[in-house]
Amino acid sequence: MQITGLWIPLVTPMYHGKFDSDSMRDLMNTVEPHVDGYVPCLSSGEGGLLSDSQWIEVVKTVRAKTTKPVIAGIKRKEIKSIIRLARSAEKLGCEAVVIPVPFNSDDKNIMFFKKISEEVSLPIIIYNTETTALKSVRAIREVDRIENIIAIKDSSKNMDLFTKLIKLRKIGKLRMSVLQGMENQLLESIGCDGYLISLANTEPKLCNDMFGTPSAELNRQIMEKWEELDLASKTWYVGIKKALASRGIIRSPELIQT
Repeated sequence: MQITGLWIPLVTPMYHGKFDSDSMRDLMNTVEPHVDGYVPCLSSGEGGLLSDSQWIEVVKTVRAKTTKPVIAGIKRKEIKSIIRLARSAEKLGCEAVVIPVPFNSDDKNIMFFKKISEEVSLPIIIYNTETTALKSVRAIREVDRIENIIAIKDSSKNMDLFTKLIKLRKIGKLRMSVLQGMENQLLESIGCDGYLISLANTEPKLCNDMFGTPSAELNRQIMEKWEELDLASKTWYVGIKKALASRGIIRSPELIQT
């Protein structure tokens, strides 16, 4: 499975404390022409706050709505929980799963993904987060040897590392796809395999255009939205939900409550 193009980490619409499946369908209708695949339940979808039953409901809804690939985000701390949801994703018809890097130690992360890959049959995308990430080319090339790891979504802000990964891809020394996860680094990421960015929820065409024909002008427009929606904050999905609600795409900007 090749991961290329624009992938959307969907927000999770809520209404009166419950998952709003109608709003999710409306959101998907607005982005469908512009995205290559869907990623529910990741950070932008507040995936770490969803109960298992809510997680299943969200993934099931997204899978039923589209014929495009669906890759389920799994934000759980315990390996047993990750494996359990990965197996649920397979039963629900997902094409792959996204799993965040859990540690700040390359060696621990290599062992973690080796263990996960032994128990999960679906393809895996590694998620380098802003706080925990694979930090070296050595570590990424090591996990690249794991057969069912197919891509890395990098939101670590480490452009030096990201640029090295793009170069390795170009010369055929890295098998996995390399996806940019930060909207403010798209212009520097020319040559990557794709984007997996939250702004695709509100500006899918702009994000798709930027990937297809990157330019300083499109980047300027993206950075305007970056500022407008406060995407640099720790709760970037709040601004996205508010924007979607104000446009009538989702019913409410309500967040998931623990």
